[in-house]
Amino acid sequence: MNKKEIYELLNEVNTVYKEQKLTDEENIKLERKIKEKIHSNKKFNFRKVGAIAAGLFILGSFVFASNEKIHAYVEEFFTDKKISLSDAGDLSKDIEANVVELHKPINFKKASFMIENILTDGRFIYLNLIYPQKYENEIYIPRFLKINGVEYCPESTSVKPDKIENNLISTYSEILLDKEIPSNVDLDIILGYDNFDDSSDRNYIEVKVPKEKSQINQRVFLENYYIDKDKKYRILKAKINKVKAIIEIDQPIIKIWGNKKTVDYYVKGKNSKGQTLIFDLNLGKSVGGLYKCIYEFSDKNCKGTPYKSDISLADLYNSKDIFKMNLIRVEGKREKGKIINKKEKIIGKTFDLDLSK
Repeated sequence: MNKKEIYELLNEVNTVYKEQKLTDEENIKLERKIKEKIHSNKKFNFRKVGAIAAGLFILGSFVFASNEKIHAYVEEFFTDKKISLSDAGDLSKDIEANVVELHKPINFKKASFMIENILTDGRFIYLNLIYPQKYENEIYIPRFLKINGVEYCPESTSVKPDKIENNLISTYSEILLDKEIPSNVDLDIILGYDNFDDSSDRNYIEVKVPKEKSQINQRVFLENYYIDKDKKYRILKAKINKVKAIIEIDQPIIKIWGNKKTVDYYVKGKNSKGQTLIFDLNLGKSVGGLYKCIYEFSDKNCKGTPYKSDISLADLYNSKDIFKMNLIRVEGKREKGKIINKKEKIIGKTFDLDLSK
């Protein structure tokens, strides 16, 4: 199973963590930690304290469970090497005004890495890490998240690792959340990671994002727009900024009969110059009888997809063109990992993505 499949599988699993009995030493550490927390925060809630390992405490409903056999953590990793978020993710340098620089270590039982930078954007969090190459087989999943006291669910995670100097690896990650992050307010973020193979191997970071950095400048189009006469397909919005361009669409759930039959969707259009613009399906989630989909702009340099645009994200952000767009359903059969006998069908009517406004 590759890492992409592991991430997809984990996002379908609700993990339950059992409380463990503490040793006398851990009880002493817990008591000390509680006292420290009370002095620093008068509103600290005793009901949120439960099973811990080596003095870690519960945050909200997330338990850092102990493991009686393994209490030791690896040596904390630190490096003076710094990598910007824009370099790690091949993004526009213009985003750095909204990036919060961290450059601080987070330690686990089996690995330790540096969290370099973080950026919030609507339903997305972007961050980059540095860690020693010897930890590259340890998979840590962003598994729990609180922003201003509200719990968020990481729905999917994509990771782009690159080997750099001195046996180090730089990783750029995009985390898609189940709901929008507040904008134009200060953000208090708690982000925790689980080891995929050992759910008790957990830790978290706390990040403060000032309100002036909490939202990237963006262009929004087609809010609450129906593309069919029966009003079954609704564009919630199309959003373009210098990190990502997406189209969010609520659409009916299509039942698939037969093990080999497959259905895919994408959004495609052209401008007056004949340039093709494509948004590929990034995530689809069934909610209340609807298929809530996020279609992500497929850059001309994008790899790993048959659907590519003729322009880059920077071109799209700066464009003043009008693109005639369609939602397209692709049906076919899957054989040996490939889709054959493809048939495409346009859903609803053609709509304008008018970037001249």
